[in-house]
Amino acid sequence: FKDMKEIPMPGKDIYNLKNYSVTLNLMNNSIANFDGLDHPFYTKLANLTIPYNKISHINESDLPDNLKVLDVRGNNLTFLSATTLDYLNVTDMTLSLGDNPWTCNCDMIDFFTFLQVPERKV
Repeated sequence: FKDMKEIPMPGKDIYNLKNYSVTLNLMNNSIANFDGLDHPFYTKLANLTIPYNKISHINESDLPDNLKVLDVRGNNLTFLSATTLDYLNVTDMTLSLGDNPWTCNCDMIDFFTFLQVPERKV
């Protein structure tokens, strides 16, 4: 997918599939948020690769429950909220967070602590 500004909606034929998982690669677009991931098709989303877009915020309620891999490199993320970090702490998700303009100040101590967990896949 190229030149996209929002997450695409699947076609109606997709609903005939059984026992599937979804990998969505939206690299190098202009997507600014996760609107659209609440579509029923994306409940099976396992891998969301969305680097080099315009995402500036991740809300845990935007992420599908089955998500195992989240790649948000090269977006506009400056921080992750405490509630998002709490959510990520109880998942086994693999995260790619590099190349974002992270804020570096004392308010980021929870994020720093999150990154220090040896078992974390970041």
